[in-house]
Amino acid sequence: MANAKASTTGQITVVSNGTTFYTVIQCQLGDLYQTYLGDVDAPTNIAPDFEASGVTKPVLVFLAYSSEVGSGNGLASIEDANMHWFIGTTEILFDSQGVSKNIFGGETGHFTKTTQQIGDAESGFTKVQALQVNKNLVKVNGCNSFLIRGEADVSVVNSSVKLSSAYQVSITLGTENTKKVTIVAGDTNYFTIRTKKWNLQTSATG
Repeated sequence: MANAKASTTGQITVVSNGTTFYTVIQCQLGDLYQTYLGDVDAPTNIAPDFEASGVTKPVLVFLAYSSEVGSGNGLASIEDANMHWFIGTTEILFDSQGVSKNIFGGETGHFTKTTQQIGDAESGFTKVQALQVNKNLVKVNGCNSFLIRGEADVSVVNSSVKLSSAYQVSITLGTENTKKVTIVAGDTNYFTIRTKKWNLQTSATG
């Protein structure tokens, strides 16, 4: 059985006034991956099939935690015009509806640029930038895994700092009985830490 492993890479950025940002890209479905059978030129049995009727579309969110945000969930809000998405080094271009125009594997429309609201009534909500997957991604990079990278410009003390993070999409040749277990986010807040209060329980063994 083929092993499929997806990963995300966070980045810590410290600016001149001491503000620290931690950026990470997350997917509400857990790992973003696909397997396929057949030849690279004509893959078949793609799973999970993001184009199937009724399927939940994967959504990647760009989260920028700021030490300057002293309350709530600590997330920095990023304006639409200040967010850019890339496949490797190729910037993803979008039409007026937010749908990607780049040709990957002979097709367009793989992604939609969107936003999400993360938080709750107590701590408040923050608008975060997101990228929805519309189509299968197997042929985007010739049936090979690839990186989706996000870059955002954030204003800090009358200046601008560029934040970035990368997420690996895992594409692997599968088998007839390929199975994979993923951990799915429990709500629309993805895998965010929403409280700084911890209840630590310890037990002694001997």
